[in-house]
Amino acid sequence: MTRVVIAKGLDPCFGFLHDGRKPGRLSLVWDCVEMHRPELVKAVFEYAERTFRKNDFRLIEGGIVRLAPAIMKEVAELTIKTVTLKDMIKTVEWMARQMRMV
Repeated sequence: MTRVVIAKGLDPCFGFLHDGRKPGRLSLVWDCVEMHRPELVKAVFEYAERTFRKNDFRLIEGGIVRLAPAIMKEVAELTIKTVTLKDMIKTVEWMARQMRMV
């Protein structure tokens, strides 16, 4: 989504819903992702219905638990299938039109 926002000539840090006051925060990108939240949440919850194994997770410093790299890859692939490049382009173009109206 970040690449699409930049390719359309928009500032990825200038958002509406997400706070853009933190330097480097990709607020506009997250605003665009927000448009796809329902379908992404649905896809991830359907994925999470599976039975996980202990080695699907990694314990890192401070007792933080993260997904194992193989599971991270599966989730990333799932999100790309759920929100395609074509979907991203449509979303960013819509957002750009809204910005011009303001």
